[in-house]
Amino acid sequence: MAAVKKDNEDFKKAIRVLLSEKLISQGELAEKCGLSQQTVSAWLHNLRSPGVSAKRRVLKLIAESQERIEENKEILRSFSLSAKNYRAELAKIISTMNEEKCRRLLKIAKQL
Repeated sequence: MAAVKKDNEDFKKAIRVLLSEKLISQGELAEKCGLSQQTVSAWLHNLRSPGVSAKRRVLKLIAESQERIEENKEILRSFSLSAKNYRAELAKIISTMNEEKCRRLLKIAKQL
């Protein structure tokens, strides 16, 4: 019995992490898993325990979420490197400009 309770607590934590990381509601999670929002709420408040099928659907969604997070991290790393390159190029260009051109460039940038 203690093992089942521990399993349910771990599952509840996994759901809470999924909800916070994906910034979705209980209702959206329920819809994606073919459940009702009331069912997800009952799990989180220890009113009901999820069945094996429901656990599989939620765990699959968590796994997909983790894959997307890793893909997004790679995209952000790539963007960060690109931004650094752009900043370096912009610094080179600005260093060759006279003061008047720099003022005009800043004026344009402020309007964006």
